[in-house]
Amino acid sequence: RDTVVAHAPRPLLRPLIDLLERGHARPVLAISAERIRGWIWNRGRLDPEPAWEDELGIYPGHERKAPSMADPARGQATSSSGRDQFGQRLEENRKRFLHEAAKRLGSDERVRGGELIAIGEPPYLEEFAAAVPSTVQVWRLEGPDVIGEKDSAIADRVAPEIERAAAKREADLTKAALDASMASGGRGAQGPDETSEALAEGRVEHLLLDCERR
Repeated sequence: RDTVVAHAPRPLLRPLIDLLERGHARPVLAISAERIRGWIWNRGRLDPEPAWEDELGIYPGHERKAPSMADPARGQATSSSGRDQFGQRLEENRKRFLHEAAKRLGSDERVRGGELIAIGEPPYLEEFAAAVPSTVQVWRLEGPDVIGEKDSAIADRVAPEIERAAAKREADLTKAALDASMASGGRGAQGPDETSEALAEGRVEHLLLDCERR
């Protein structure tokens, strides 16, 4: 955005408030069927977070390898039902991996009670998001598998999503405040006089400023 320089008897708060809203730290995850990568978005920078990286383990019995002939001379190979069972076990392991990773992440104090941006392709993105505890708001960015992309490419994907998330949060708060202020006995206030009184009495949970007004 354009740089703003202002000279006035009072501070110009709008750019600072905007910076605080859009620049605070947010966790970012890339989700695939068998791997998770993590970053922290903080004031326009995307820094890797190794503690959030995880990968589906290799299970005993060579499950991850293609089935081989039991007796090549007789042409006996693994049956189609055996292949189906292998695929089912692998999908179950993938779901378990994603669910466990989501629950662990929800207990991290850097994530709990905040917003999380998750990038990936369905259905694995949905599996992960559904298992995240309700104390975390998940913003899903669906698309191709990005688990192998460079950090710079991930940052380019994340920036518009953060803007969208911030704009939606502002719109939701504004609607809630206006509805409450107009409702009979509602817990909301409009205008400088009522709002100043509520501030002075310490009764304000969210303060919203109209950026288009002076």
